[in-house]
Amino acid sequence: MATVIWNQEEASSNFDANWAAMAAQRYAATELRTATGDPTGNVRFFGRMMFPHLFEPHKMEGAQGKPSYSTMVAFIPGYDLTLLANMLKAKQAEKWPKGAPAHHKVALRKQDEKFDESGQSRLAGMQRGGYFTTVSSTAFDKNNNPLPGPKLVRMVDKQIITDRTEIYPGCWGLFVCNPYNFDAPANCGTKFGLQMFIKVFDDKPLGGGGRVTTDQALQDLDIGDFDAAEGGANVASTVDDLMGV
Repeated sequence: MATVIWNQEEASSNFDANWAAMAAQRYAATELRTATGDPTGNVRFFGRMMFPHLFEPHKMEGAQGKPSYSTMVAFIPGYDLTLLANMLKAKQAEKWPKGAPAHHKVALRKQDEKFDESGQSRLAGMQRGGYFTTVSSTAFDKNNNPLPGPKLVRMVDKQIITDRTEIYPGCWGLFVCNPYNFDAPANCGTKFGLQMFIKVFDDKPLGGGGRVTTDQALQDLDIGDFDAAEGGANVASTVDDLMGV
């Protein structure tokens, strides 16, 4: 496991380095399995929510495809992403066994990209040395019928979250996802579809408001045009199955 490097001021967080090290270890990425040990196709990982659109679907200006439920996820610098990278690589090989096209979108990106030449972050909460990604869930089926968003659950009591104020930029939790491929004209990639978010910690809200818009923050992170069979479909159906805890 890589050493956690935590800059509390840069992270705009109420938590210190000891907390970051604890969280990175306690909530390490885990491949979820059934009671008999068979893989479910889901992975659970820990991160900080940014720019969530989980109650209503959203579409970035100029993006391809239909609106979807989505959120950016920022990882603690040093959080072990080996499992995530391997699952993305395996899923990519299913679609492109001889190698992905040159315009294939990269799912895991460095938070350093969000810093300008002077070393100032253009996005509140980003830390140099960390990674981020965007996870999404399809909002419409092939017949254009609306689909419910991902399950939102509190860790403390396993209750479904219905109060929108509980889901905000800056809170921390576990994201239950499955890797999927998308392949649209001039836009293809391999990323994670969001099944469920398990809220674990409250933290300082990340306004982000004045400096960048949602579309600016998520630029080059196209949600992708995927069908209802992947990217957030209900691979596992119950809260307990998805939590895996």
